[in-house]
Amino acid sequence: MAQLRESALWLEKYFSRVALWAIAVSLFVGGIAQSGVIAMGLTNLLFFGAFVFGSIAIYLSEAKLPNRHIVRHILGLGLLLVIVSGALGFWKSKIDEKPTVAAIPAPGDSKEHHFNGTISMSSWGSKPPDKIYAVIKIVPAPPTNAPFHLMLISRVADNTIDEREDTQIERSSLRSLAEQAIEIPMSQLFMARAARHKVVQVILILLPAAVEAKQISRLSDVERVGGQIIINNTFTPTLNGYITKEANSDRTESLTQKREFLSHLTTLYELSHDGTSSEMMAGFELPPDDWLNEQLRKYKKDWRVVKGKIVPSSSASNEKLKR
Repeated sequence: MAQLRESALWLEKYFSRVALWAIAVSLFVGGIAQSGVIAMGLTNLLFFGAFVFGSIAIYLSEAKLPNRHIVRHILGLGLLLVIVSGALGFWKSKIDEKPTVAAIPAPGDSKEHHFNGTISMSSWGSKPPDKIYAVIKIVPAPPTNAPFHLMLISRVADNTIDEREDTQIERSSLRSLAEQAIEIPMSQLFMARAARHKVVQVILILLPAAVEAKQISRLSDVERVGGQIIINNTFTPTLNGYITKEANSDRTESLTQKREFLSHLTTLYELSHDGTSSEMMAGFELPPDDWLNEQLRKYKKDWRVVKGKIVPSSSASNEKLKR
């Protein structure tokens, strides 16, 4: 009996230390690592073991041990700390959890919607002759009526243009929030620029259901309408043999690009000349044709301005001869 009591005393002393260490582990893992459920599971396992073996030791002793109540208090305090630590860790993880996107409520809908799933792009690239594709995965599967849309955007990685303000993008139609493969057709102009700059971006965006495709003409529009850029990947396209000779020439500069360039030249004219008209400052009037065409030659453009209209350089020469 004396030997049994001695064994019980040793067990209680040993497991009281285990309990103290378990408390320290609980505070470290649950408080510092903040791993929530994992921390609670590990520390509960430690305390459960300490509690069971400590109880067995007390039961086997069959005597009043001087440190029995101390051990019980230590174990009780440890279990309480485990529960509190786990609860706080779980509560904090919920507070820190950020939704992927908060939707703009649709007309008549006062509820703000959130999506907390994981969206990934398992593969992406180009397909002959003129397609960009991306395969989208979503975990967990969202409900079929989720108030969100996906859109795929492709952009040539041209470092001379602000990524957020680049309007020379290709985009898909709006897609439902579901796993799918999305394809975008490339224009010849886009393919020529992609071949020249070597790198193409494939960008997946998540939009509230109330947003229409026409509202997205550049990446800066995404945040403006309450959406979010989810994934931004890059690849080097293989386009040899699919680009026409005409697309490779500078003549493929779009009308929009030409107008934007004229807008920059107009600003330059206003800054370098006094007494510019209010119509020019408001954007309704262009600088004189001679000045504009001099700048266009300077920047090696193969188009000119005649009576305020954009024409090929050959047409401008013919018009000048007529005069």
